[in-house]
Parts: sequence; C-alpha cells; structure tokens
Amino acid sequence: MRNPESRRSGITLLEIFIALVLLSTVAALVIPDMRPGIAEQLRSAGRVVAAELDYARNLAVTFNSHYRVTFNQSLNQVVIQHSGSDTTLHALPPSPNRSPSDPPDQQILSLTSLPGIRESVTIFAATAGLEGDPLPEPAEVEFGPLGETAPSGPTIIWLTAGAGDAARYLAIEIHPLTGIARLHDPQRDLPSSLYGKAS
Repeated sequence: MRNPESRRSGITLLEIFIALVLLSTVAALVIPDMRPGIAEQLRSAGRVVAAELDYARNLAVTFNSHYRVTFNQSLNQVVIQHSGSDTTLHALPPSPNRSPSDPPDQQILSLTSLPGIRESVTIFAATAGLEGDPLPEPAEVEFGPLGETAPSGPTIIWLTAGAGDAARYLAIEIHPLTGIARLHDPQRDLPSSLYGKAS
C-alpha cells in the first residue's frame, strides 16, 4: 500500500494548469498598462525634435554659417536646410538621422513615422514666447554662427498628441541667444493665444 504522505508531495498537472491560467490572467491585465502613455509618447517625440534642433545649431556653429529649421505643419515635418551664403554648404553632411530619400540639401524628419511612437504626434503651432503670438506657417528658426537664433526672442514649438480630454501639448523652447532647445512638461492647457487654434 502507498503512503498517503508520499502521494501528496508532488504537484499535479491540474495545479500547474491552474497556476498558469492565473499568471496569464494577471499578465493580460498588467501588460497593457505598462505601455507608455500619451504624455511619455509626446515627451519622446519632443526629444527627437529637440535633437534635430541641436543638430542644426551644431551645423551652424561648426561651419560658421546659417542653418534654417522649418516646421511644416501641413506635412507634419521638421526640415533642416543650409541658409547661409556659402553654396558649398547647401549639401548637408551625412547624418544617421537622414533618410536615403531626403534631397541632398535637406534633412527631413517626419513626425508621422517616428519609430516606437504609437500615438499620433503632430506639430500644433509655433509661438514667439510661451504666451506669445502664433508665428506664420510654416514656422522657421534660423541658427547663426554663434548658435543664436532669428527671431531674436524665444521661439516655442508646440507638439500635440491625443484628442479631446486626453489631448496633451508639449512646448519646446528655443533660447534666442544660445539656440539651445529645452523641453517643458506635457500639459493639458494651451496659452491663451492658441485657444482658437485648438477648436
């Protein structure tokens, strides 16, 4: 006869199956919540745009010339071009961020095709300062040989993601004297100068 204690020392197939069902149920509930939210997706896209601005600024300083960054809202693109008088600099140097399909005189970043960004991020507006007036479309920032920008006041590029009550806005501030881009935290509200544009 078998000893009852020895029979109970192992784990049955049914117990393993129940444990797996419980683990998969917990995983199904937890894993979707681990994906980045709208604010983090917007912040990630903002970092990419800020890196493009830094690249254009570095080109201007390195080559002692002028480089323009255009924010094309209708195409949702950020375009870098040489805007100085030295025509030998019109063809941009090789860059890991350049697409093979970009023209030689442009580096184009399409916000609709950013890798790893599942939320639709768009260029919402550009303003002269945080509470400033909207700039004409397409907005442009030009970096000079010392990293300074034209216009001479701070320029804010506004990105947006989400819709309705879930909409978030991210301001990228470009300092006029240094040309350094700084990301603000994603927010729900826009400056009053852009209220009409959001509706």
